[in-house]
Amino acid sequence: ERAAPAAATAPRLPELPALAPAAGEGLLHRALAATTSGVVIVDMQLPDQPMVYVNRAFEELSGYPREEVLGRNCRFLQTADTDLAAVARIREGLDAGRECRETLLNHRGPDRTPWWNELHLAPVTDAAGRVVQYIGVQNDVTARVEAQQRLAREQERTIRFGLLPPATPVAGGSQTPGCGLAATLPVLLADTVERWLPNAMWPITCFPVAGSGLTIWRRPSC
Repeated sequence: ERAAPAAATAPRLPELPALAPAAGEGLLHRALAATTSGVVIVDMQLPDQPMVYVNRAFEELSGYPREEVLGRNCRFLQTADTDLAAVARIREGLDAGRECRETLLNHRGPDRTPWWNELHLAPVTDAAGRVVQYIGVQNDVTARVEAQQRLAREQERTIRFGLLPPATPVAGGSQTPGCGLAATLPVLLADTVERWLPNAMWPITCFPVAGSGLTIWRRPSC
């Protein structure tokens, strides 16, 4: 009689040494220092909720060395043009101990260069569940916001000139042409329209603009 085969045993994985608290803290500080996002820690138990930690990326974003920002409230980055409604939403989130995200117009350094700050705030609680700190992560999204603003201005300008009537969105992100002109992906730039469309031959039913991803439409019934 054959003996039953021995049960296969799983390979033994090597045990990883536990990090000592001091080593873990050092690793955390190195990780925060290396990230390209601005990171701050705010103490919610101190008067005026000052910053008690900032990383190198935040120094570069704000335009100030840490010696000049530690102990201050983050509001010093705001400008006269900062959206007060967004600031109020942040304040409401902090008062309620909630996570929040906003994009704010801030200024950088003593010369007060404007930049758009994509801000993410997350609460840190103690063993009793009380919010004792907030971690703020900040990214410069100026290029993205300014591109969105330029696109919005071109849309408004083109519609105002009567070259791009408001269109009805359909599936896939395209637009249903109305009487006149409509553009798809992205909106036709107004300065280009002014330069060569007035001399075009009509009616045009499908006119692709080479290299631009645009298609100009005109309904023959117009």
